[in-house]
Amino acid sequence: MWPYRPERLTDVVARDDLRWLLQLGDALGSAVSLVEKASAESFESIDPPRPSDERRADPFCTYFRHGKAAGKLAFDGADEACTQCEQRFARRVLSPAFAQALTPGETGAYHLRCHMGLTDWLVPVSVGGKPVAGLIAGRRVESDDDRQRIRKIVGKLGKLTRAEAESAGAQERLITPADEKARDRLLQEIASIPLRSEELERKLAELARLLGRFAARHFEGARRAWEDGLVERIDSRRHADVPESFADLRRDVTEVLDALRAELEVEFIAFFAVTPKELDDREARASLVAESGLGANTSKRILELDWSKLPPATGGGAAEAGRGQAAVSAAARTLLETRDSPPGLKDALTRCLFLAPVEFGGHLHAALAFGRALSPTEPETVDYQFLARLGRAVARNYYALAAEIERRWLASHLEREGTARKEAEAARRQLERTEGFTFFDARKLLNQCLERAEAKARERGVEVDTRELIERVTFRGDRQQIAEVFRRLLDEGIERTLVDPESKKSSPLRVFLKRSRTRLFFGVEAIGDLLGPAERRDLFAREPAAGGSRPDAASEARADASSPPGAEERSRRPSLGAELAVLRRHEGRLRVDSERLHRWERDRNRWIGKTTFFVDLPLPVRPEAERPAAKAHPAERPGRLEKPEKPERSEKPERPERPARRPDKQPERPEEPPGEVTAGAPLEAVPEPVATEPQPAEAAPPGPAGPGGAG
Repeated sequence: MWPYRPERLTDVVARDDLRWLLQLGDALGSAVSLVEKASAESFESIDPPRPSDERRADPFCTYFRHGKAAGKLAFDGADEACTQCEQRFARRVLSPAFAQALTPGETGAYHLRCHMGLTDWLVPVSVGGKPVAGLIAGRRVESDDDRQRIRKIVGKLGKLTRAEAESAGAQERLITPADEKARDRLLQEIASIPLRSEELERKLAELARLLGRFAARHFEGARRAWEDGLVERIDSRRHADVPESFADLRRDVTEVLDALRAELEVEFIAFFAVTPKELDDREARASLVAESGLGANTSKRILELDWSKLPPATGGGAAEAGRGQAAVSAAARTLLETRDSPPGLKDALTRCLFLAPVEFGGHLHAALAFGRALSPTEPETVDYQFLARLGRAVARNYYALAAEIERRWLASHLEREGTARKEAEAARRQLERTEGFTFFDARKLLNQCLERAEAKARERGVEVDTRELIERVTFRGDRQQIAEVFRRLLDEGIERTLVDPESKKSSPLRVFLKRSRTRLFFGVEAIGDLLGPAERRDLFAREPAAGGSRPDAASEARADASSPPGAEERSRRPSLGAELAVLRRHEGRLRVDSERLHRWERDRNRWIGKTTFFVDLPLPVRPEAERPAAKAHPAERPGRLEKPEKPERSEKPERPERPARRPDKQPERPEEPPGEVTAGAPLEAVPEPVATEPQPAEAAPPGPAGPGGAG
């Protein structure tokens, strides 16, 4: 039942705990009983632990209800009669139909007179603003005249005439004393009945408020547990079997709404959301997906929701509850009928009690409309907050399942979900990376670059050694970018070749182009000034951004002091950052080595070194479909293993030429020191190289045709 309110005090506090709490009435000087509703039309009493005959509080009532004489009850039927009297009090005070005829006192206590003529007080115990029980205490007399009246009633116990026994209310007077001694003792106890006291009335009201606060804390915990349990039941459906289609999802949501409607006891519940096929459409409108209690066919688009006309989103808590109440007023403008809308559906929804709008991201909208509650209890802010929480739970469950349905639908067009994701990602990267890639002859392209560099080499007096160039090699990539890399490295080699200022002679600039089974190697080797680790790092440093800060004078002085002669002129040259980016795109690597040879004869403070710019690129791999099929041997028998396919031979073998070894020099092939700087790796400090024999490149397994094939 919503709004959640306890119908009885024992719904939130254990019965045994209440019985022991009622013993606090001994401090008031009067026994205290508690009466609560047992069913829609009956009440039941809860008394403290059964007292003894010697109890001092209310000796008259104690002996009358529980006293013993000759081994049996002193007054048979007295306890039942008093219980019925207390329940009649509770019915008059706690039932809405009778409570309006009674007026409470200043303390909130109601004055009542029991069947024996004593004055009692009943104070309602309220939890959540609703009276759920009543505390009864007192057993007092107004004056001595009341004592005389009580004596007459006691004297008639067990002596009713036939007319009196058949009259209305005689059930409470069908009390039989055990003997005359019991009657005499009860008459003696009448004198001990105290007079009415306002102090007792005030303390009883305080006890009722204390019990109400105690019960309210238990009620808050019980209400929160009830709400959490309802939300958890909705969330747990998200982890169950995922529906196969949108129709199954609609039926699943309808089952959730049916269960909610039965639990909350409301007239109807309607759920608006975006369909799974429209999850990516930012212009899609939420439509009526499922309902309970309206009898509408939600398989068609019968009602839409214009989200722009709802109140704007606010903070949580009370603001969220206020937004849902304000959305009810805007429902007439928000709900849009379609050509399939049944008559009267929109009018029924505009009379809803609460409309909980829910938003996920920027365009996923949902709303849950709740009809009027069957409970007469007026909902409060916390109750509306709970409805908003239910709206979020239902929408969260729906969109989680809708997204999973859509994902499975997309994955069903491929063999496996992982294959689909990998192929889509690989295709996207391949398209971005290989845009503008073509097949071309790398040797022919290098010849064109050498022709352009020949004039500059002749001007500086540098001889270019091109004996280590293979005749032909097919490469796939961006022809213009690869040409820029060739030209830039040739230019670097020419600039860094040391030319004797007197003889105008220099060591030849060695250029090589080689290949292995899967890799292409290009290099430029120049004899000139030794490049230290700092200078090699500067080669790969990024260009300063426009407007960036320039180094101060102190840092420039330190750099000049630590740099070798001629380093300042070389440092003005642009870095190899652009060439490194090109090689990264082609899945290649760039390495710069500088080997120390000897001091320069003209300047003993200047070291001469062999500097090598080495480029390593992957070669394209031919697709399997383009490879020639192996010919079957005529003598082959069925089931015999086929011979491995031989690689296609070219007219001239393109094996990498090995330079002749000289006993007094290191191998002329480029080294691969620990300080390698490669494309695709972070640029770090390059230590002083150590001359080592480079390992031959290993053949990578065939992969998809891409920039340079498998790397």
